[in-house]
Amino acid sequence: MPSGSVLIVESLDRLSRETLLVQMTLLGTLINAGITIVTLDNQKILNKETTSKDEMLLLISVIGMLRAHDESNHKSDRVREAWAKQTQENR
Repeated sequence: MPSGSVLIVESLDRLSRETLLVQMTLLGTLINAGITIVTLDNQKILNKETTSKDEMLLLISVIGMLRAHDESNHKSDRVREAWAKQTQENR
């Protein structure tokens, strides 16, 4: 994406399902490349200007990505456990 582009996402957790460190790197890379990220769920605008003026915005965004990643892992664990239980019951 060229500098000045706008990336609209439902929420930041849609950027990646990777580890938090990878997500943070991606977010920083996009912002440093001059791309504006707009999130629809909380209507935040993340770019060089907004994150420089309000560093808490960046911190809150990272915490949100962490929460979403943890939630995704918990859901995966529950599905895996349910699948294993069903397989055991069907034997």
